[in-house]
Amino acid sequence: YLEKKILGLFWSRVDIGKVDDEWVDIIYDLEYDFTRTYQLSSTGTYRVNVTFIVTSTNSSIEEIVQTHEVKY
Repeated sequence: YLEKKILGLFWSRVDIGKVDDEWVDIIYDLEYDFTRTYQLSSTGTYRVNVTFIVTSTNSSIEEIVQTHEVKY
């Protein structure tokens, strides 16, 4: 999901027009290459939060979280 910094202190989720304002992909392949594009309505500091949930064939689950922040 995408968030915008408000008043320099708080993060507010950006309305992207999807359920829970999140992009969700379910992939059953070993490789996945993705790109998301969204037109920002104003300048400011934004961050994207990405969570990968990987399930192995023996049903073990690993969660990988990545966050990237940028100022426009």
